[in-house]
Amino acid sequence: MAQKSFGFGKSPKRKEKIGRQFREFCAANPEVYELFKQFTFQAIQRGRARYSADAVFHRIRWHVDIETRSADDFKLNDHYTACYARKFMRDFPEHDGFFETRKSAADEDVEGDE
Repeated sequence: MAQKSFGFGKSPKRKEKIGRQFREFCAANPEVYELFKQFTFQAIQRGRARYSADAVFHRIRWHVDIETRSADDFKLNDHYTACYARKFMRDFPEHDGFFETRKSAADEDVEGDE
């Protein structure tokens, strides 16, 4: 009897789609990565040795939605959080390990994001 699939995990095509969408989103919205870096460096400057990329992402949402009332109205996909964390640690290797990451399709997603 064949095992039933419940859709857990990500198919290779879905992984590729998320990676492509992440790269497209980064190119179209460079201010998001600028904010990600800004808020991450604030946490580092406050003495944090590790922090949550999810918390940084929510801080970006707060900043855009509440503090600046941005008219851009872009949506932040939670699937991109791991990609931004990996991108930051790749771009700033002295902070490798600042965000906890697990082996993921996002490992490859940030490779071609330039």
